[in-house]
Amino acid sequence: MTEEMKIQTKIMRTLEAMNIRYCSTSNPRRTLNTIGTPDLFVFNRFNRTWFAYEVKTESGVCSPSQLELLKLGAIVVVRSVDDVLKDLTIRGILK
Repeated sequence: MTEEMKIQTKIMRTLEAMNIRYCSTSNPRRTLNTIGTPDLFVFNRFNRTWFAYEVKTESGVCSPSQLELLKLGAIVVVRSVDDVLKDLTIRGILK
């Protein structure tokens, strides 16, 4: 398991423990996902919208297509569970 996958697994376990629904697009096998597809889509039950996380290690960098999504505000890059908790607080999902 890669370092990125270890981080993502910790994030998914944290979301599950908080009863927050998500969809993971990561798959170790070849898939038909578009290159640059975010790793996690998370459901905000308060306003019934989805938002996306791109999981990276501390030294990980975004691909060109991920950078485009980042510039558009379509994804948030997270590198730890703490990053996710901060973002969930900003979104008003956590108090």
